[in-house]
This record gives sequence, C-alpha cells and structure tokens, in this order.
Amino acid sequence: MIKFVELLLLLTILLIEFVAGTKPVSVFDKNIGQLVTSSLLTWESFNPSNPKHQLEYAVSAGEFLEKYPAYICRSTVDSIAVTGYVKKRSDESYVCIVSMHSQIKTKGDFELLMNKGNGAKTDWQDWEKNGIVFSHIDGTVSTINSGLRSEIYYIARHKKSHSMEHHEIDHAIGWFDPKEGFGKIHATVASSEQTFDNGQILVAFEAVHYELHDIKFSTIKLKIDTNRTLLGQTMLRNEGEQPAEVNAVIGYEYNLTRNLGHHEAIARSVNTTVFVAKKEVYNCFWGIETNNHVMQTKGVSTTLQPGTALNISLWGNYTIRDGPYDAQLIIHWADGTKSKKRRIRVNAGYEANLEDQLEIDYSPTFWLHNNTVVPTTTTQRTTTSTTSSSTTHRSIFSTISNNAIERITEKTSMKDDESEENDDAENEIKADEINSSSNIQVKSCIITFIIINLIRLIAH
Repeated sequence: MIKFVELLLLLTILLIEFVAGTKPVSVFDKNIGQLVTSSLLTWESFNPSNPKHQLEYAVSAGEFLEKYPAYICRSTVDSIAVTGYVKKRSDESYVCIVSMHSQIKTKGDFELLMNKGNGAKTDWQDWEKNGIVFSHIDGTVSTINSGLRSEIYYIARHKKSHSMEHHEIDHAIGWFDPKEGFGKIHATVASSEQTFDNGQILVAFEAVHYELHDIKFSTIKLKIDTNRTLLGQTMLRNEGEQPAEVNAVIGYEYNLTRNLGHHEAIARSVNTTVFVAKKEVYNCFWGIETNNHVMQTKGVSTTLQPGTALNISLWGNYTIRDGPYDAQLIIHWADGTKSKKRRIRVNAGYEANLEDQLEIDYSPTFWLHNNTVVPTTTTQRTTTSTTSSSTTHRSIFSTISNNAIERITEKTSMKDDESEENDDAENEIKADEINSSSNIQVKSCIITFIIINLIRLIAH
C-alpha cells in the first residue's frame, strides 16, 4: 500500500509538471540588488514533436551562417544550469550546446527561453571588465529559476572575431559569471569553451503601461444577457392656476463591472488605459476585475395644464457581455520606449454595464382631484421616448459586425499597408487558436493515458 501511495504521488508530480510545462525566469533588479521573477519570460521544456511553433517565440542570441536564428537554451552541467544555443542537426532534430569547466555537452533534453507574444522587451547590454560594473546593469536575465543557489550566472554572448573563424554562429553564446575576478563570459566556440573579458549580457524590460484600442467582441462566441431594468420613478404635477412647464430629477444607480481577461503576452496588474474612438474612457490594472457603484441623475420635464399630473418611469438596459475579443495593443516598457500597435486576441473579456440609451415612459395625464385621465383630442407626451443617457460610463466594447456591406466599406477605406497588416494579424490569431487547440488535445491524451494506467494499478 505504501508503494502504491508513493507511485500515486510520483504520477501526480509528473502530471503537474507536464501540465505546467514552464518554469519562472529570474532577472536582476539593481534597485534591490537581487533577483526577481519576470512577469512574461519563461523557461519552457523543448517539445521535439512541434519545434517550429515553439521556436516562434523563443529568444535568439545570434544567427547561424546558414541564416537561421540561434535560440537560447538551458541545460545542466554537473547539476548547474548554464545557457547555450540550439543547433539543428541534419536529421531535422534539435540539440542544445552548452559548456562548463571546458566540458562541451550536446543535450537532447533542454529548455528554451520564451517570450510568449513578445510581451517583454529583450536587448543586449554591452559589458567590459574594466568598464561597466555588472551591478549597475538592470534586468539581466539569470540562468537559474531563483536566487537561492550560490552560483548565479547570467545569459551572455561575445561577438565573433577573426580568431573564431570556425565558429558556426555570428556570436559565441554562453553565460556570465560576475564573481569570477571582476566578471568573465564563458561561451562555446566551435568545439571548445573560451572565456572573454567583454561582450554582451541579455537584459529584459518589463511592461509598465498598456494601451488598448479598438476593442471588438466576436459575435460568434459572444454571450449577451440584457435585462430591462426600472431605474427610478417620479411624478410631475402642476398645482398652479396656469399651464406650466414642470421639471424633476430622477436619481438612479447601478454596478459597473469590467475585466479585460488574460493573455500570455500581457502581465497581470499592469496599469492599462482603454481608448474608444481615440478617447480615453477607462483605466484599470490588467487582469484585475473592477467593480464600481455608479450613481447618476436624469432630468425630465413636460408642460402640464392646471391641476393635472403624470407619472414618469426611467428604464435602462443592464447588459452583460462575456466572450473573446480582438483589440489593438501598445506596450510601454520600463526603458521609456513603446511598441508598435498590434492586434491581439483575448479569450475572455467581461463587462456588466448600463446601456448608453435610457428610456422614459410617460403615463397618461390625469386630474389631481380625482385621478381620472384628462380627455384630449391631440397627441400628448404620454408615449415612450428614447433619450441619451447622462452617464459617462459608455461601453468599452463594440461588437464585430457580420454584415458583409459593413466589412466591404471598412476594407475599401483602409490603406493597402494597413490591410496587409490586419490580414497578417488575423492569420496569426487563427494560427494561435489552432495551435492552442492542438496543445490542449495532446495534453488531454497524455493525462488520460496516465489516469487509465493509474486505474489499472489500483485494479491489480
């Protein structure tokens, strides 16, 4: 029974590791002098069954002579995690080339440095032993998951020189040891390990602000729940002796709830500004639901005969929208730069809001002394009318139209380069959905396999 429990725990751990598939990346924060966890970079186990899709968001450190990227990989030498580069073999398989203490290792089981959706900004910071002090470089990317070990190394490279003519990449890729003397870069060159007193260290800049433009729900998967809600009532009365215009104010309140959802290229809790029709309408922290209690007023008026009155009811459509949406994203990074606008697909956005249009119902006019309806032969303002709401909390979502005429009009008004960019973005979104579905199916099959075998063990 004890062996069975141990086996069950082992299978559970393997299942969790498989489903997770990623490990955190640590970067150096010079303000606090220690490693912190990156919000967007991850170490991901290499999947030989689908390398092209996985390598799409892998971080590269150079280029092979054959003009394809040399991606950053990580493996262990003597139980110490060090970084190197991914090499494609003649049989179309991939290996990771790493080195330490003059040991050159070719690893088939390795991890890739991933920047999913290019949400983080990576760059190479020049370093020289007698020049830049390492501790002054912010955002350097470590080869390990956390700062609990005594050996903390960082991803580094050295530009190819004439003495490295047999090297197959334009850079020697390896790791940086800040404690060796005043710092030393170790890298694999051809079939040997070399050390350098200068080179470049990989740095990563986190997002500090997001801009979201042109949010549009998908009509195919969008769930809409609309409730016609009574917001308030009042009575307008004329107790004078002459016809008069009578005014009143109806107060009403409702809950405004929003959540922009989650996206692999966007870090949670980062300040975000949403623009609708180029106007700033909403500020929040990405991935954090906001719930505001809104209080508003609506003015109403009508002309009444002496001794008459009418009842007024204020109605609104409280609408909940829930579903995937497309938007244009701009990222502002910690180094003061920002990205170009690009389209993203978010799996689940949520908004519960009062519609921009309010509806006012006027009852028939009646006499105050006996509450009987005032006879009239002309049309009075006793019918339902629609007026603009005074609320400033307009919806941040618009619905993608399925109308072919509207789509044609939109396309003809676009510039050629914008059309090409949007087509590429749509293809990218479709590819992401297909690949995501494929990954889910593969994981489901493996999980099912583990569970079936576990049941067999229990049966025996």
